[in-house]
Amino acid sequence: MRWGYASAFAAMVALTASVPGFSNVAAAQTGKIEKPNVTLLIGGVSGQMYFLPVILAERLGYFKDAGLQLNKIDTGSGAKALQALIGGSADVAAGSFEHPIRMNARGRPIRAFVKFGRFHGNVLGIVTHRMKDYKTPADMKGWKIGVSAPGSSSHLFAGLLLQKYGVKNEDVSFVAVTQGPGAVAAVRTGKELDAVALTDPVITELASTNDITVVADSRNLEGTKEVYGGETISGVMYTTADFIKQNPNTVQAMTNAVVRALKWMKTASIDDIAAKVPDFQAGKPDLYKAMVEKNITSFHHDGTFAPEAVQVTLDFLRKTDAEMKDAKVDLSKTYDNTFAEKAKTQVK
Repeated sequence: MRWGYASAFAAMVALTASVPGFSNVAAAQTGKIEKPNVTLLIGGVSGQMYFLPVILAERLGYFKDAGLQLNKIDTGSGAKALQALIGGSADVAAGSFEHPIRMNARGRPIRAFVKFGRFHGNVLGIVTHRMKDYKTPADMKGWKIGVSAPGSSSHLFAGLLLQKYGVKNEDVSFVAVTQGPGAVAAVRTGKELDAVALTDPVITELASTNDITVVADSRNLEGTKEVYGGETISGVMYTTADFIKQNPNTVQAMTNAVVRALKWMKTASIDDIAAKVPDFQAGKPDLYKAMVEKNITSFHHDGTFAPEAVQVTLDFLRKTDAEMKDAKVDLSKTYDNTFAEKAKTQVK
């Protein structure tokens, strides 16, 4: 079973409102910000661990320091964020690197300009009452597997893992349960699901109460290599090539803010990080800190794109999506390292 992706595309028209130049010690900006008021789409839910560097950049005031007024909108899923971006109703999206790859395969110039996540963070958890029937993913034929949304990163993760054990997508039923409380409820309120392929905070929440048993984990390098075959590119900020061309200083400012947050995370303690997002802890600070600990190495990098990781990401897409199997993709057009490389020297 394969779901399709958004196919409509409308070129974004970049606004060119400018503000006076400014100086910032942490994120030195050259030139004027062409679009100081930026609409950023979060391709999921802000509380997901996946988006932590972006949220911290906002909470720590780094976007503001870089001269930007951020209008952040949660779309609930990456597919919806992509749809809104290519429809022209937003400037930039934060989400999965698979989206720029797919759009470029269709001849649509969508480009990532800063990486904020190394690993996809997807986890396969078997619902407790089905563990007696499970030894390997080969045992999952006929099962119902909860994923965040059709065509989501968690859906692709589950499909790739099953494929390694000879189980085809059509051999199972994928059920959209979103991320967050809805997914937790879907597991706890009955025996409808046999397994879930999701990210944190859902996974750590369900595992902490023994509602699921984790059997495959891409929140770290070892688990990522096991499932995907190597280090991947997961969370990125992306936009249209036209927006980048017309608003280079705006894109640089956004990149600087994210890279500054990544640098802060390298030296901050788990307690320091958790203290910046108390609203995401749902009254369970110890559980939230455990989630941060399990995911923290995904954020230990400098925001740039390694060509090898870009290739691994394309390779797993070819294995999991029939549309991408023979698609021609110029990977050099899916990302632009210029801004992250510059941020390495601008952000102290």
